[in-house]
Amino acid sequence: MTKKEKQKIITLYKRLGAMLIQRGQTFLSKAFRVRFTRIITGNELKNFLGSLGLDKVYCSDGKYYIVDWEVMKNIIKYDWTDKKKYLVDRRDCDDFANAFKSNLSAIYGINSVGLARNVKVRIIPRKKDVWHRCNLILATKNNVLKAFAFEAQNDKFQEVKKGVPVIMGNWKYRFGFFDF
Repeated sequence: MTKKEKQKIITLYKRLGAMLIQRGQTFLSKAFRVRFTRIITGNELKNFLGSLGLDKVYCSDGKYYIVDWEVMKNIIKYDWTDKKKYLVDRRDCDDFANAFKSNLSAIYGINSVGLARNVKVRIIPRKKDVWHRCNLILATKNNVLKAFAFEAQNDKFQEVKKGVPVIMGNWKYRFGFFDF
C-alpha cells in the first residue's frame, strides 16, 4: 500500500468516525426525547443549593433546564463516560466530570449538571484526604427539585440533603464550590 493510499484510508476513518459520533448523538437525543420538567434562573439555582448548605455556586447561564430524575438515571445508564479507562493526570476525576457535563449539554441540551470543584474526599478506611472533582446534578423527583452528587467515573450517586454527609462507597465528600 502506498503512502497516498494509507492517507486516503486515514481520512476516510476520520470522516466515518466523526459521522458515527454525530449520528449516535442524534439517535440518543431522539430516543430519550428529553422533556424539561422545570426551568430555573441562576439565582433560583443558587438559592436552592444554599438551602442545602452549598453556598459557593457560580452560574454561567441565565436559565437552567431540569429533567426528571428517572429520565436522568436512564441517561446515566446509557452514557459512556464511565466506560473510559482511568489514566492518572490524563483522564482522571476532572476529565470524567467535564466529559459527563459536556455530553449532557451537547446531546440533550441539559445544562443543569454542575462541576463540583475543590472537593475534599476522605477515604474512610485509610483516613486519608484527597482532592477530587465530581458532578452535581439538579433534577426533579415527584416534581420536587433535588440535587444529586454524581461520580461520572463509576455512575454512583447520592441525593444531597442539608446536614447529611455525602458518602459514596468508602468516600466521604466535603464540597468546595460548584460551577454551573
